[in-house]
Amino acid sequence: MKGRPSNQLVDCTFIGPDCHPSQDVMSGSFLGLGSGPLEIAIKGLCIPPETNSLDNSGHDACHNLQFVGFISLPWGSRLTQVHYVGEVGLGSPAQKFNVLFDTATPALWIPFDKFRSTESSSFQNLSDCQVSRPYTTGHFNALNKKDVLEIGGASVKDQSFELVTAGFEDKIFDGIFGLAYPSPSPVCGPEVIPVQNMANQGIAPAVFSFRYETDPYTKTPEHIGDVIFGIDNEYVDEAALKYITLSKKANWQIAVDRVNTLNGLAVCKEGCQAIIDSASPVIAGPIEEVNQLYQHITGGCSYHNGTYEINCQNVEHLPSLIFTINGIDYDLDGEDYVLRFPTRFGTTCISTLVGMDLPEKTWVLGDAFMKRFYTVFDQENGRVAFGQMKNDYWH
Repeated sequence: MKGRPSNQLVDCTFIGPDCHPSQDVMSGSFLGLGSGPLEIAIKGLCIPPETNSLDNSGHDACHNLQFVGFISLPWGSRLTQVHYVGEVGLGSPAQKFNVLFDTATPALWIPFDKFRSTESSSFQNLSDCQVSRPYTTGHFNALNKKDVLEIGGASVKDQSFELVTAGFEDKIFDGIFGLAYPSPSPVCGPEVIPVQNMANQGIAPAVFSFRYETDPYTKTPEHIGDVIFGIDNEYVDEAALKYITLSKKANWQIAVDRVNTLNGLAVCKEGCQAIIDSASPVIAGPIEEVNQLYQHITGGCSYHNGTYEINCQNVEHLPSLIFTINGIDYDLDGEDYVLRFPTRFGTTCISTLVGMDLPEKTWVLGDAFMKRFYTVFDQENGRVAFGQMKNDYWH
């Protein structure tokens, strides 16, 4: 039974030291801000359905969305997409951008038509070396540049970034803030990714974390969580974090013991690999194994062009999905892995568990998994951690 909590979290459009005066997680030589870590509020960014931006009650359909990631629904031209973005600045004076925080890519990418280099006194035109990087279904072409990065109230000097010249035309966000390890063979010479640059300058440790708002009464499209450079003890007990050593650094990849449901079915029985991906909205697994799971997920489930629709009345009765990692069970109930969104006909519920065949039967644990736990990415020590959030209002 989920009820309204007796205490509310502070809702800050942009998190700064004044929001959390009691924290003391930045130590040693790191500058930090005030007494807490650098935090950037993340918000939902939405494309309404193309055929009609209003739902049947006359309200903006995006305003009522449950912001738990982004998902494309291939039902004709009715596409609804939601992204997690946060604000950073680039240049002097700072030009503001809503960027997607992506653990699957190392670079900071900003489209050339949105960044006015001539208006920045600190812009460095390094060279005309062109980089072509794969991203989702296409490629980005970009030029390697440098400028001052403003993030969470801190200034990061000499930050390399890629000024995208092609491939960004269909994106609704302003740029991509890469959080992956640097490329082992960069095209344009050594690259210093933002996380490393902040650590080198004593601004923040090479550790960052994600936490998502779990209180349905305080979560809004303008503040659905935070990207935190460091670990915020207000949201998680550090002693309760369970660390897992990476099996492959490039993709924040870990070993999973097995995946099963409470009603008896198990897949990944001999172990498998999983990528922790902040830019993916879904939990994705091999098509054959996901289809097996759906045979045990009851509740009026029907398949539509790559997505499973669930009867919304049955979501709370869906069986838990259990990911066993390093001997510890991480449970997701129906409210965790089902996305609710309004349509002109009422509310539709879509499962974020999808089938996707990747090399070596690798799984992807995206936002649908991460939003259930406080998730830590420790770049310095090559590990990730999951922990139960304090004041977890859903569970």
